[in-house]
Amino acid sequence: MFGGDRELYYPFVTVWDREFQRRPDRHTLDRVLAGLIEEGKIKREPFSFSTSEGRIYTKNLVMLPHIDPDCPEAQELKQKIIECHPMTYVPDSIEVLPELRVRIENDLEVARAYQMFTTRTALSSTTRPLLSAVFQDLQRFNSV
Repeated sequence: MFGGDRELYYPFVTVWDREFQRRPDRHTLDRVLAGLIEEGKIKREPFSFSTSEGRIYTKNLVMLPHIDPDCPEAQELKQKIIECHPMTYVPDSIEVLPELRVRIENDLEVARAYQMFTTRTALSSTTRPLLSAVFQDLQRFNSV
């Protein structure tokens, strides 16, 4: 069981790089994932949550078909993904290329600073959109 959105990219690239000595693009992962779902080898289970700002997000878990999406392990993984939002949750135990692990950690630090700033600071109606735009630019810069 694993996060079924950006979370899969990091371990997928790591394995692909080890096997083929090059890195795939995101579309390769999307096609492989769609094929596995279509063949019934894995399933995608969506879940939704709302942020403190009232925004609703939908994320996914991917898992083997026989796993109950409401099992305690799935609930724990969902909670970790939610806590890490808006950044990507990849457990430390998952093999990821060192430079990608640094990217994940940098993304998490930016997200934590943003969340701390926005929850502890009363932002004006003009400041909050500006800060959000800067944060989104940082995400795009760090994204795969």
